[in-house]
Amino acid sequence: MSKIMDKRPVTSSRYARSPSPHPTCNATESLDCCIGRPQDSKGVGPPPVPPASTMREVYHGHLILISTFLLNFCAVGAFNTAGLYLGPLSASFPSASTGALALFCSVQIVTGLLSSFLGGIAQDALDRRGVRLGWLFAGGGLLMLVGFASAAASGTVGGVLAGSALLGAGLGFGGFVAGGVCVLWYERSRGTMLLLAMSGQGVGAIFYAWATSALIERYGGMTGDPWRPAMRWMGLFSFVVCVIAAVPMRMPTGDEVETHETAELIQNDHIAYGSASIVEPPGPRKANDRRRDLRRWTSVTAFQKNSMLKSMRSMRNVLAERDHGRARRYTMLSSFQAVGSARWLALEDLRDVGKSLDDSMHCDDALKVEVKASLEDNDGDGQFTLGQVSLSRTSLIMNAFMLVACFQILNMQVLLPSYVESLGLPPSMAGKALSMFGVGDLLSKFVLGPVTDKIGARRMLAVSFYALSALFGAWPMCTTGTSLNALALLYGSFCSTISSLPLIILADAYGERSSEHVLALNGIANMFKFPGYLLGPPIGGVLVEMTGGFGLPALFSGIGTFVASTLLLALPSPQEQQKQLSMSEKPSKSEVSTIDQ
Repeated sequence: MSKIMDKRPVTSSRYARSPSPHPTCNATESLDCCIGRPQDSKGVGPPPVPPASTMREVYHGHLILISTFLLNFCAVGAFNTAGLYLGPLSASFPSASTGALALFCSVQIVTGLLSSFLGGIAQDALDRRGVRLGWLFAGGGLLMLVGFASAAASGTVGGVLAGSALLGAGLGFGGFVAGGVCVLWYERSRGTMLLLAMSGQGVGAIFYAWATSALIERYGGMTGDPWRPAMRWMGLFSFVVCVIAAVPMRMPTGDEVETHETAELIQNDHIAYGSASIVEPPGPRKANDRRRDLRRWTSVTAFQKNSMLKSMRSMRNVLAERDHGRARRYTMLSSFQAVGSARWLALEDLRDVGKSLDDSMHCDDALKVEVKASLEDNDGDGQFTLGQVSLSRTSLIMNAFMLVACFQILNMQVLLPSYVESLGLPPSMAGKALSMFGVGDLLSKFVLGPVTDKIGARRMLAVSFYALSALFGAWPMCTTGTSLNALALLYGSFCSTISSLPLIILADAYGERSSEHVLALNGIANMFKFPGYLLGPPIGGVLVEMTGGFGLPALFSGIGTFVASTLLLALPSPQEQQKQLSMSEKPSKSEVSTIDQ
């Protein structure tokens, strides 16, 4: 009986295997046999698949996604509906000008942007002291509550503006920086997950517009200042939601993200990245199978995508250097453009693929020749300084576009409630119109993306702002609720492009050879938004007072947007931009010489 129990299944010599350094690989393969398979921390082989009980646990990144959705829901929703308070504020402060009251909206966005830049510094400070990151977002919710409450309790315009500044700081700390945390928890599906998380902005704009207008209308017959209780309730609601969303917020630890995603790859027994896909064939492999595998790729791009997956470089660590073993935290410069940043993050790894095309990857000669020619056509893969790229044509035109466009971009959103009131329509109509603005913003994230991929980010941004210019011209002609809702829907759809397409344009122009400067260039472009955000709505309010109507503000906004759109036509193509940079300083051709070897 013991002899029978000791018998092992006899394996044919054709399929016999000797001990392999990889438990999942054949003996004929070397340590780099699993193309696309990540290695464990010791570089020995694929990490083991977690047990079933562990795999059934909810990935913490999904909780971060839900929290990011809720935080964007509160922050962007509260800001987008700030214009609903201007009408009641003008009734409570009849001596205040429309331009002064419009600062209620401008101060919010400026302080929100400034506090979002401080959010990245605050994250590092909290992390070094061992303080939970959730306190940052809970503190943002508290600032929103204090800002709403202090503005509601103030008896002067200055006090209301001070409360608006506190509210804006809460928007920055509580919501605007959340996208920068969410982006760290996903690599393979970063674009999709960020799209879902940032969709909270559109949903928040819809809900906050409805809730704010409903509260103002309800308290309109009870008190002379219905905006005061409305602010208190919305502040309390925002605080509660932010506190709930702040509980799971934290940074990934160690290889938490890679462990989760590589476990899924091993479980599925295949790897897919965009158009590149590998499925490990069953049975034994021959010594030349790896060379044959490379011939399965239909293009160099597909092979590069697979090569990027082979080492599974953490995109989280690409964003900055390591400092004493601790990766610097992701800066919040691009948290407003989280969807667009996913495209640039992929370019960062693709940029370095050519450096690894040597014999160790068993790349065949035809592929080497093709990659070599590609590098020679691009004058190598040299890098440029931040000063060079910031003074290049694409960056300068983008900064000028931001400066001009942002003087008009908020005018319709801020002045639309006052326009509805001037038509004699009920205040709830303004809330419905701003809700449609949120619907347009939400839908555009799903609709305009494929269109952008077809026609390009430069053309899409220009078309969007030419359309906004036409909408500003049609604004005074919309006198019914239906036309106003349609106007707000289209305006929200095209207006949302300013939050993502500029970063994509910068990534296209500089991502291949100067990708480390893309976020810095985007931060510089964001700084050019501040004058327009701060002064644009007050200028529009002054024009309303000067003419007693909204025709001149609409004309001013339409012409300004048309000029900004025309500036985009001067943007060079990515190839032209790279050629101009190459003329100023010829890059190194180290990659080409590496391939020759």
